[in-house]
Amino acid sequence: MSGQPTRLERDLLGEKAVPADAYYGVQTARALENFHISGVPLSLYPNLIKALGMVKMAAARANVDCGQFSREILTGSMDGTIRVWYAEPRELRTEFTVPVSGSGPLGQVAYVSDRIITADYFGDVFVYSASGKLQATIKAGTEGAQGSWNRAGTKIMVVANHGAQYPYVGELWHATGSGFTLQRTFSYSNTGVHNAFISPDGSRVAIVGDDNSRNSSNSYTNYALIIDVRNTDTGRLVRTLRAVKSIQAVAFNPNGRQIVGIDAAGQIEAWNGTATHPRVLGSPGSSYFTVSFNQSGSEFVVASDGGAISVRNMSSWSARRDAPNTHPEGEPRHPGVRHALGGASSTGERARPRRARSPT
Repeated sequence: MSGQPTRLERDLLGEKAVPADAYYGVQTARALENFHISGVPLSLYPNLIKALGMVKMAAARANVDCGQFSREILTGSMDGTIRVWYAEPRELRTEFTVPVSGSGPLGQVAYVSDRIITADYFGDVFVYSASGKLQATIKAGTEGAQGSWNRAGTKIMVVANHGAQYPYVGELWHATGSGFTLQRTFSYSNTGVHNAFISPDGSRVAIVGDDNSRNSSNSYTNYALIIDVRNTDTGRLVRTLRAVKSIQAVAFNPNGRQIVGIDAAGQIEAWNGTATHPRVLGSPGSSYFTVSFNQSGSEFVVASDGGAISVRNMSSWSARRDAPNTHPEGEPRHPGVRHALGGASSTGERARPRRARSPT
């Protein structure tokens, strides 16, 4: 890189010079140096690169035409680098870095209305303007927790501990001007809050906690089996849902009336209408990490850690299509790769496992 203009970027390993005109960040630069596996660079196959680019651009244009994307596209890397691109022409508009916490990389990023919302491994949420100016910081300090926000980006839900090992609490933050203020706290003295997810319209929140009615305080058989659905404006309990297995993530349909969860056994649990007990879909298997509804709420999609994707109809519960755990070439998907689809993050992405609490 001698003589070539560079910029200095940082990650958990320290500082590293990256070519000044490169669109990639420090982690890609390290990978280029350390992972010479096949010895065959993609540059030898320019038509493949062009084809991949054409497919991605066609998908982006189609989504823009259908109103699914804005005229800008947001990308984020785990080292905290955020880039905003013009969909047409294909140019980088702005780039900035999120101050990820300690050993916690960037876990979530979304372009919501006129805000850019990000969350790191410790559940800390950073809100930026469209130009990359920091507007608000919500410190949750809960390892492995994920933030959740409504489609307008005006309400943000986090799981926080603020120095206490246990229990965690749910916090609902509301936009006031260019910043956010704490609107409501949800706490359970005996069980704490394991996860919390807000509906797309911002009217309801799902609080995941333990089922103490099982009277099994010396084991984890009661872990994350209760979902309290509450009104975000009043905090009033709307209904309580009971799960079959520990719930990892939850998603509301657009109006907040139907709920789908993914559990620790790799099953889908769905609650329709006023049901308190779920309909269990599928058999125990590969663990899912994310669940999301389409805009109309007629279908939802789940994806596993291994890359398997299933799209299901909400009325018949049947799988409309499944994507196998392989690339078209037949190679397995890398289990660490996660694909993000555009849209507001009212979807439930499974929180990373936290440090286990000691049974009492």
